[in-house]
Amino acid sequence: MIKMGRVPSGSIARLTAVLMMIAAFACTRSLPGEMTLTTRSVEARTKFLEARWQYENFHIWAARELLDMALQLDPEFAMAHTYLGLAAPTAALRGEALERAQELSRSASAAEQLFIQAVVARARGNPKLAVKMMSKVSKLHPYDSRASYFAGLYYYVDLDDLEMASEWLNRSRTNAPLFPPTLNTLGYLYIDTGDLGKAESVFREQLELLPDQPNPYNSIGDLFMKAGRHEEAVNYYARAVALDSTFVLAQRNIGINLVWGHRYEEGRKAMLKSIEMASIHRGKIAGWGAVVRSYLYERKQGAALDACREAIRQAAELEYPGLQASYELLRSLISIGLTDYEQAEAALEAAQTTVNAAKMPGYSKLSWKRRILIGRTALAAGQKDYALANRQSALLLQSIQQADNPQLMALYHLAQGKIDLHQGKFVTAINHLELSNMHSPYDVYHLALAYQRVGSDALSESLMKKVATWNRDSEPYALIRADAIRRANR
Repeated sequence: MIKMGRVPSGSIARLTAVLMMIAAFACTRSLPGEMTLTTRSVEARTKFLEARWQYENFHIWAARELLDMALQLDPEFAMAHTYLGLAAPTAALRGEALERAQELSRSASAAEQLFIQAVVARARGNPKLAVKMMSKVSKLHPYDSRASYFAGLYYYVDLDDLEMASEWLNRSRTNAPLFPPTLNTLGYLYIDTGDLGKAESVFREQLELLPDQPNPYNSIGDLFMKAGRHEEAVNYYARAVALDSTFVLAQRNIGINLVWGHRYEEGRKAMLKSIEMASIHRGKIAGWGAVVRSYLYERKQGAALDACREAIRQAAELEYPGLQASYELLRSLISIGLTDYEQAEAALEAAQTTVNAAKMPGYSKLSWKRRILIGRTALAAGQKDYALANRQSALLLQSIQQADNPQLMALYHLAQGKIDLHQGKFVTAINHLELSNMHSPYDVYHLALAYQRVGSDALSESLMKKVATWNRDSEPYALIRADAIRRANR
């Protein structure tokens, strides 16, 4: 037993302060080479690390719960607020969390400040600034796999620069060969570059790393979906669901692949089951979105509109204004295809009203302004009011130029290209559409139509076959897939 002498009262405060500084330093310690984490609570740091693991393994809801616990222990934990923003189900919650993270970042390390600036810049629609900030984090901590991963992710998803995305993701992989998000993202990048062999290789590495986690099975399912091997895809999605009965994404994907295999009713039953399984509201609304797409893939636009109304109703009832507006825009596009311009206009007005009333950051509302403008150009072109369509397109261009994000220019070129295509200006349509997003089947489909109009049948057929076998589920793809298949097989 060690007997301690009495500490003079004047020294107690100084000793306490020193101990607190030591504890704070210990709480910022990370693995060698990783960015530090600034928090005043060891327990908060532990909860954050658990949450980050859950987030990186695609258990988003579990991550949110753990982040809430971390913030109860340390409300000023900037990085916990940042990841809460990354995992947020709505734009309003994301904006609120990231604004708080930015306020608190003044007390964090230099690398944390840059990381938070990058995440905020990306959320505000400025991926160029985001990759610049994230690359600075990587310079400060060159062996931090997360900084290089996020830089690669932004190049891939937002800037559509597959070469730079590959460089950064492989840098992340060098630092941490078994980091699941890097393996997963690299797999999808290889799918987009057409190297399905490499994609399968990294997905199987991820599977070996996490054999008891559902996401690796879901990713391999996506690979087989892309290859058109829908029965094999269903088998892998089913294995994901067997591992985790709450993994709603895989259950929805079962339905999508059944639909693509022309088993429409069976597919919709799988989608409805995903709605029942969903433990969070967003999953339920997404399930109804899959039902909408199933009818579009089957070329049953009337039934798609009915399902779209149900998705809108659910989103309004569950207070997801972003999803509500998204399905209003989809309802508008379906109605334009049916030449029901009155309903299309009503849907656009409903989307605008929803956005105006929503609690969301200003930059999100600007993004919605662009999306609604795109819908208005499509409506005016469908009505053959080309003067109005071009005015709307000019407003879209002005909005994009103010955003200072060159990648958004693809949206303008698609909108203007579609107007010119409707108007019979096929050469100028091609000029615009060639500058749209060539990684989007919807954009490539319209370029194929333009080439067909100028008599470039071989090139048009080649592009249309590419679209027909794209096999990546989305609302724009659902609108054109059946027609692309019909045209490709004529």
